[in-house]
Amino acid sequence: MAKKFFIIDGNSYIHRAYHAIRGLRNREHFPTNAIYGFTNMLMKIMEESPEYIVMIFDAAKKSFRNNIYEKYKANRPPMDEELIIQIPFIKRITEAFNIPIIIQEGVEADDVIATLVEKFKDQFEIVIISSDKDLMQLIDSNVVMW
Repeated sequence: MAKKFFIIDGNSYIHRAYHAIRGLRNREHFPTNAIYGFTNMLMKIMEESPEYIVMIFDAAKKSFRNNIYEKYKANRPPMDEELIIQIPFIKRITEAFNIPIIIQEGVEADDVIATLVEKFKDQFEIVIISSDKDLMQLIDSNVVMW
C-alpha cells in the first residue's frame, strides 16, 4: 500500500470553517469561529494518520496572474476582518500539530498544490483537501480530493 501524502488547501479550509460556524467568540468577544472549526476539521484529518502532510496558504500579496491580467480577482470581495484576525492563530495551531506550512510569494496556493501533486503523485497516494473545484483537474488514479 502506498504511503499517503495529504496536501491541505489552508485558505479553502479556513473559509469553510469560518462560514460553517457563525457568532462564536471568547470571553473578550474575540471571534473564534474559524479557529474552532479549523481545529476540529484538522483533528479529523489527523485521525487518518497520514504519513506525510503539508498545509498550503496563499501569500498575502498579489500573484504572477495579476501581472498577466490586472483585473484578476478584481471582483472578489475583501476578506472579512473577523476572519483576518483569526489567521495567525490558525497558523500557530497548524504548527502545533507539527504540520509544515508552505507560503510562496508571487504564487497562489493552487499552483503550489499542483506542483506538489505533479512532483509526488508517482511516489505517494495524494489526498488533496480543498473545496476549490479547480483542483479537481489534478485527480487521477493516485490522486483523490476530499
